[in-house]
Amino acid sequence: MTAMRNYFRTILDQLSDGQDTSGGSLRQMVLNLKYDYDEGRLSAIGLVLSALEKFPSEFVDEYAQMFFLPLVLQLVNDDSKACREKCAGALSRLLCRASTDVVKRLYEYSLRWSTGSKQIQRTSLQVFGIFVDSNVEFLKHGDTASSLVDRLSGFLEVSDKDSWEIPYFALLCLAKLVTPFPSLLLHHAETWDGVIENLDHTHVWVKLAASRLLESCITPLDHESLDEDIFLIVRQGSLFQLARALCRQIAIGETEQSTELIQHVIKNLTWVAQAMMHNPELCFSKNVVEPKEKKPLKWLMTRLSQVAKPKDKRIRDAVFKCFAAFCHVGGEDLVRPHLELLLEPLHRSILESEGMKDAAGNTKLSEEATLARDVMNMLEECCDSTEEFLKAYAAVKTRAQDKKIQRKEESTSQAVVDPEAATSRKIKKHQQERKRRKRKIEERRNNRGGTQKRHHL
Repeated sequence: MTAMRNYFRTILDQLSDGQDTSGGSLRQMVLNLKYDYDEGRLSAIGLVLSALEKFPSEFVDEYAQMFFLPLVLQLVNDDSKACREKCAGALSRLLCRASTDVVKRLYEYSLRWSTGSKQIQRTSLQVFGIFVDSNVEFLKHGDTASSLVDRLSGFLEVSDKDSWEIPYFALLCLAKLVTPFPSLLLHHAETWDGVIENLDHTHVWVKLAASRLLESCITPLDHESLDEDIFLIVRQGSLFQLARALCRQIAIGETEQSTELIQHVIKNLTWVAQAMMHNPELCFSKNVVEPKEKKPLKWLMTRLSQVAKPKDKRIRDAVFKCFAAFCHVGGEDLVRPHLELLLEPLHRSILESEGMKDAAGNTKLSEEATLARDVMNMLEECCDSTEEFLKAYAAVKTRAQDKKIQRKEESTSQAVVDPEAATSRKIKKHQQERKRRKRKIEERRNNRGGTQKRHHL
């Protein structure tokens, strides 16, 4: 530490006495950012960061551009995550210590970069995020923050589904604006068109960033009394678009899902369901003829029930947890009118797990069926009486039994009318049964801690 202080004192003395008018020592410091090895680059970035902290403000202003551009290039191009994070820290420190005029000049660089090629646009978006993190006061001048939101909104258009970096970094920057400007984004309707569109993006990081942004903005709102200027009011129909996009997020394949994403989806859907219950008119666009019966909440419950039909544990777990969240926050008003719709997938899951046994031969429910039973108990607690719940559950059981009888009759009829199609259907059924048995064997092997097949000699 003493050696570093002496080094900085020497540089300052040289700059003050005019011995280093070209800033050669500082240039050498910047050139070291391109060192071949990670450890060397980290040390060089650390030296620059220390210089930005120790130098007087007038020196920071004078040599701000000399540090800014190399640090930005290193932030974008460095392969090391640690180096990128330290570059971001150095840039943040520079923007904190520089004067308003210097910060404005550096911000104008970023604005010009945002109109360049895709790679340069990505660079500008990363730098915009650092501006938000480090110098919020600058963004509060005039309409700087509002114009930044408008600019970021233009990067949310999903013209190429394979291009994920630009919308991803734009969403990250918008999320950083939520804390210092809590109501700013809610009043930019155009921004939310892009956010809702990116909920369906093919890249899981983009979906996750959009879901995080949505949660941070809408969940603090009172769903019973919404401000007239927010996007849900200005763009009527947005609430339905949100619900539809969130349902698609639950129904997507396993490769496009993550545990964190599902958690955000459940929180967002819970708020959306409550908003649908209190503001059903917001689900219909002004230029669309509204149906006589406005029941968007029933549509949501029906859609979730349909999503849980396939035998997919991850999807069913997400839907069942949504039902549990509805019980927790909505209680009677949200759940009771749609009790049978919620019970159908729960009953199906429990019915499919019947007959399962553990290694000792005892009856055992799967984790999915156990969750289904827990959710059913929560639904029962939301009812006025046990009789009300049992009546709805009996109707679901009867309907399921009737469908089973109908399928059996159709299968028997098909065997007579079209024997080839019936044979093909039987073959397909046997193949699915083999896959199911194989999956159950693998699950049991994993439960007992085995990772490989047993080979008998």
